[in-house]
Amino acid sequence: MSYTVIDPILERWAARHDLLIATEYKDSAVRSTDVVGRSGKKVQIWVDPPGPDGSLTVHVWDYRTNRADLIATRSDLDDVLERAHVLAQQWVGGEPHTRSG
Repeated sequence: MSYTVIDPILERWAARHDLLIATEYKDSAVRSTDVVGRSGKKVQIWVDPPGPDGSLTVHVWDYRTNRADLIATRSDLDDVLERAHVLAQQWVGGEPHTRSG
């Protein structure tokens, strides 16, 4: 299944947090962003392509040891992305900079 079914949700969420979503990496389709703290710490949030059954996984990773994998459906994706963003903010040490991606 393609990202097109969730892109509008991702775009609204990213706009709300002033984040940029990367859509391609090494010639592959991706949906990924970085939350960057004032100290320069970065946390990546990315979404796997929707599975055949529509299931989604949102990943949060601090590029070191902290990682969370959150299961979502299309209907609760926005809420799960919000949870991922809260985690990312905690891991970067508070208020993030904006316009990362």
